[in-house]
Amino acid sequence: MTPKEARSRTRWFQKVFLLQDWRISLFIREDPPDWVSPTTKAMAECVADAAYKRAKIWVSNSRCRAYNESVEESLFHEFAHVVCADVGILGECQPQKELVWNSIGETCEKAYRYDKKLRRKKK
Repeated sequence: MTPKEARSRTRWFQKVFLLQDWRISLFIREDPPDWVSPTTKAMAECVADAAYKRAKIWVSNSRCRAYNESVEESLFHEFAHVVCADVGILGECQPQKELVWNSIGETCEKAYRYDKKLRRKKK
């Protein structure tokens, strides 16, 4: 996924989930940015601060490929963290958090694909 494609999905995500007032910074690159542990084995990371309505999302194309995961799927999973932060649910200490984040991420991805298909039919 290119940074341009990621920005397009971010704009869509913010519009659909009414998060236009959030500032979401994307990092689509191989090495983790300085706010992610340099020793992380993760393919993507997100930090979201609901008080300031800011989030940072990093996704590594090559790590996603290594884990046999789509970059888009990882990006939408990270978006789920932002949704949960915005509504104040699923803190780090809750055991079911990854399951819920995965479900929200999958739903976001399906909705994006469906919306894209509808827009193509209108043309």
